[in-house]
Amino acid sequence: MSEIRSVLVTGANGLLGQSFCKLLVKEKFKVFGLVHQEPTEKIPGVHYLPVDLETNWSVDLLPKKVDAIVHLAQSAYFREFPDKAMSVFQVNIASTA
Repeated sequence: MSEIRSVLVTGANGLLGQSFCKLLVKEKFKVFGLVHQEPTEKIPGVHYLPVDLETNWSVDLLPKKVDAIVHLAQSAYFREFPDKAMSVFQVNIASTA
């Protein structure tokens, strides 16, 4: 089994995502951070990829190869269930597929 050296993290701007990306960079992983919008304060060593997971985005926006994916993205509308159920579904579930 090969060693994991590159990781794609969805939700890299979130509370968990930021902390996890910092840890990965510290441990010398190549980190791709999927974000809804570019952060104003970037974590050095994270390659940010702005992607709106609520829309019909394309896998062509993603790196060609990563060793692992950690899905930490969450819809901004998670507190507005069931009114925003489709947004929650798209970001939290469908984007994983």
